[in-house]
Amino acid sequence: MSTGTKLEAVLSEITDGNIWPFVCPLEIEPDMWITYFPEKEQPVDYGDGVSQEWMLSWQVHWFAKGTQDYMNIRKDIRSALEEAGFSVTSILYSFEQDTKIMHLVFFSSSQSV
Repeated sequence: MSTGTKLEAVLSEITDGNIWPFVCPLEIEPDMWITYFPEKEQPVDYGDGVSQEWMLSWQVHWFAKGTQDYMNIRKDIRSALEEAGFSVTSILYSFEQDTKIMHLVFFSSSQSV
């Protein structure tokens, strides 16, 4: 299973399937959605001069219209990522005044062979 597929599998229930790579493709966004994309890949283990394992860093963005209980959503997303084997390294919060959209950014990573 690819890492993107894994992210979609563990997070789609939180947003009723509204999860996409990079951007929401809908003309009118749903009330809540998630986008994700790879941020960085770097080798973490070498053998015989060849990379054996890679660390994949991801950004997962949660968006919601209006005011939502973002503290519980934050915990749900963080727990789902950790249970799926991702390390969550930080979470950023913002509220976009002009659009009235809440926005959380989860920085996470996972290892792959």
